[in-house]
Amino acid sequence: DNRIEELFRLYDESTSIANFSKRNPFKTITANCSIYELFEALVIHHRVSVLDKQGKLQNYITQSDLIKMLYKNRDLVGPVGNKTLNELHLGLKDVVKVNDHHLVIEAFKQIAINGISAVAVIDKDGKLVGDIAAHDIREINPEGDMIDKILTTTKDYILRSNERKRSPPLSVNSSSTLSEVITILEKNHTHRLWIVDDGNLRGVVSLGDVLKSLL
Repeated sequence: DNRIEELFRLYDESTSIANFSKRNPFKTITANCSIYELFEALVIHHRVSVLDKQGKLQNYITQSDLIKMLYKNRDLVGPVGNKTLNELHLGLKDVVKVNDHHLVIEAFKQIAINGISAVAVIDKDGKLVGDIAAHDIREINPEGDMIDKILTTTKDYILRSNERKRSPPLSVNSSSTLSEVITILEKNHTHRLWIVDDGNLRGVVSLGDVLKSLL
C-alpha cells in the first residue's frame, strides 16, 4: 500500500512541499493515508493540508504538486497516458462562456453562479479568444482604484492585460493524449486547458479532471 511518505520521496528540492501556515483551512488528510485517498481528495479540493500523528498541521499538497509529480514520474501514469481525451471522455462538456462584448463583471457573475474557476471568452463567430478566471478579481482592490476593469468589455480587458492573459489561451484538442495534457499543464503552470477542435470550443480539462482520470 503506497503511502504519502512515498510520494514525498519522489519530490526533489524544486517540488518540495512548503510549510503551510495555520490560516486558510482546507480539506485535511493524515500523513499515513493512501495515495488513492490523496488523489480522491484533490479531485474535489485544490489543495489539502496534511496532519502529522499528533494531529498538527504539517504540510499541504496541491493539485499542481501532483501534476508536477506525474510529469516527472511518467511511469506512474501508465498506459492510460497514451489514451486521448476523446477515448477517456475527459473534459468534453458544455463550457460556460461569455462573448467578448460582455462586461468583465458578467464573467465574474457567471463564475459565481456556476461555481467554477473560469469562463471562456468567445468572439461573434464563437471562436475562443480568451478566458476570465476567478483569481482575476484580485486586480480589484478595496479602494476601488481598478473598479473600471470590471466595467470594461472582456475583449478590452484581455487586450489590456497583455502577456498575463494569453489570447487565445492555451488549448488542446480531443485527440491530445493524457500525457500531452499533463506536460502542457506542468510546463505552463496553468490550471486548465480549453479543448478546441477545428476552431470550435468543445470543452475544458482541469487539473482535477486529470487526477480523476487516474483513479
